[in-house]
Amino acid sequence: MGINDEQKNKAIRFVERQKEHMDEYFKDTTISISRKDGFNPEALLSGYTIALHRLGNMVNAFFFLYDNGSLKRRMESQLQDKSEKSTDVVVKLDLLATYGYQGSSLMDNEIVDFKDNIARISRKIRSKGSDVVTADIETLHDISEFIYKRLPEMNGISDEKKQAEHPDESQASTVKSSSGKMTIDQLLKVSKDDIYRKFAGKKIFKFINEIEKTNSNFDVAARAYQHTNEPMHKLHEDLSLNLEGKTVLAITCSGDPVGIFAALGAKKMVCFDTSYKATLFGEFKAECIKALSFDEYRRFFGIDGEVKGGVKKVYEEKIRPGLSEAARASFDILFKKYGSNSNINEGMLGDEKFFRSRGFSGSTAEANLFSQSKKHYEKAKKNLKNNSPIFIPGSIADLASVADTSAAFDAVYLSNAPDHFRNKSGEIEPSEDVLKPFYALIDGMLKGKGSQVILNFQWGHRAVPGSRKAFDSLGYDLKLSEGGLGCGNMAIAEKKYI
Repeated sequence: MGINDEQKNKAIRFVERQKEHMDEYFKDTTISISRKDGFNPEALLSGYTIALHRLGNMVNAFFFLYDNGSLKRRMESQLQDKSEKSTDVVVKLDLLATYGYQGSSLMDNEIVDFKDNIARISRKIRSKGSDVVTADIETLHDISEFIYKRLPEMNGISDEKKQAEHPDESQASTVKSSSGKMTIDQLLKVSKDDIYRKFAGKKIFKFINEIEKTNSNFDVAARAYQHTNEPMHKLHEDLSLNLEGKTVLAITCSGDPVGIFAALGAKKMVCFDTSYKATLFGEFKAECIKALSFDEYRRFFGIDGEVKGGVKKVYEEKIRPGLSEAARASFDILFKKYGSNSNINEGMLGDEKFFRSRGFSGSTAEANLFSQSKKHYEKAKKNLKNNSPIFIPGSIADLASVADTSAAFDAVYLSNAPDHFRNKSGEIEPSEDVLKPFYALIDGMLKGKGSQVILNFQWGHRAVPGSRKAFDSLGYDLKLSEGGLGCGNMAIAEKKYI
């Protein structure tokens, strides 16, 4: 017998309360550790034990919400086979990763990192050093974020709260598809800040102050790319990509894909990225295209010319008014620091806390098409003004937990994600067997014949053979571009056969 709406809502509220406690614990203990005289290993260990118990409560509620799913039944079966440790939160989290999300996240590293974190939780605090305690506390907090973001039907309570806080808001944003989830069209009508609250909570609104660097290539604190490091101009020049009137799902990356796809005709765009900084910068770059002329954009980004008197005035008068509250919180700080520069390439984009270094990959505006062609820039400006994209701070799995993505898109852009796929042993192996389940998942999000998967192949084309075989078996024809500015080769896989 399934759970009713009242039980479901109570479970979600319960998880939200546990999450609030975890946030407070993380904040309080981090402050305590930072004080020279405030480090008390015994007190922190006691608090750590309580936090671990709260995390276990979150997992139990998560299982309860899956009452009608095979996931819960399989996890319960596994738990019954365990010994006296069957209630151990580590066992439950490991099962959650194994049965709930294996292969469902775009970045396979997310699952690898998650399982590494689970293993770390089971280690006891053997040292009295604050670095050990801090690492374990951060792990607990990160996993609570992971669970909270993936609550099934998580949008139900959020919508109720939003209606209570904004009673005059149109009810269109809460309309659900037959699956019980929001449609993509309805999601596109939700405000940017409400999208951020839904997928990232309060953290993203104070992001630049609270989290400066990352220890991982693909996580919420990962630094943003200034420009694309892929030869994306080749999509137009070699592969004749035409997205006129299309609905596109894309990794946000540097924000350049948003401008490029709009320049090539995309009408509706849903952008996602696990990095909060990339998400905010993607929104910023889209607003720059909407607010600035072609020549202003080139001066502002230091491509050609300079902004007399500094960039801060341009930001405050033309760009800032269209940004979300969350984006303003970060860029107000950056422009206060770098606003006197004559372009952002020499100032803000060099901030090593928010942006990646250009490195060997040759991150360059010359590869993004729209900043080099006035015709394409004007097309991008028009499409972005008429149909503002949404930016989701999360993965494909996060999007699918809220919105019905079945046969929703004409094209999906995956950047070079296939280069990083791993086998069951954790080794990078973008073979047909490893890639096909993921490409099949993407295929289910596309509308059928004529749909396209847009990719970038780097790292010696190690993902090309496996991708070609996997796409062929799914009815796609894969074509690669010639090399160009940036790393690797662009590619398009088009659905030819059903």
